[in-house]
Amino acid sequence: MDKQEKIEEEYRLKRWNYEEHEDELINQRDRAVSIIEEVQDRSNYYLKNVIPD
Repeated sequence: MDKQEKIEEEYRLKRWNYEEHEDELINQRDRAVSIIEEVQDRSNYYLKNVIPD
């Protein structure tokens, strides 16, 4: 394996590793947004009983 092939193999490995983590981070972000939206909905529900319109 020459130097160019080693560089290409290393690049593919790093790219695959990055893409794998990217999907995980996107999933974590989506879960966090979902939790925030749920807290917002619950807050609005409870506050509408406390604060008159």
